[in-house]
Amino acid sequence: MKYSMKKESVSTSFIALVGLLFLLTGCASKQQPISVASEQASAQHLPTTVSSPAVQSSPPMERESSTILVELTDSGFSPALITIKAGQTVKFENNGATKRWPASDVHPVHASYPGSGIQKCKSAAPGSIFDACHGLDAGETFTFTFNERGAWHYHDHLDPGSKGTIVVE
Repeated sequence: MKYSMKKESVSTSFIALVGLLFLLTGCASKQQPISVASEQASAQHLPTTVSSPAVQSSPPMERESSTILVELTDSGFSPALITIKAGQTVKFENNGATKRWPASDVHPVHASYPGSGIQKCKSAAPGSIFDACHGLDAGETFTFTFNERGAWHYHDHLDPGSKGTIVVE
């Protein structure tokens, strides 16, 4: 009889201990995803978003309609890869010491982007094809509005090894 009571007491204590551990780990696991996500974002150098009612931001429509700048430098395009929405404009600005000529791939025909082609440079209206059609001097710009969705590769016609990509969503 003594053994039976002792066994029931141990079983009850064990069940209480398991229940207590379950409660403690349950509470801890509710808080852990936030810190784990933050640690993972920090470890991967991902941006984290923090909401604050005091922070004012531009409405998405304004950001989508803005012009995106790609700098042409002596070391290439900066940034060399951008993602934009269909209908957005990209402004290529030569900030290098030598002339730069942004154009749709593939060198030398420039016909990768629909409707573009180096043979159209003499007859097309400026900005209607993805081709600056001449070398841009330092400080000079070329703008183009991307209406076709896809990944559009481009290069510097005067330095064909200098390349970039514009992803249009």
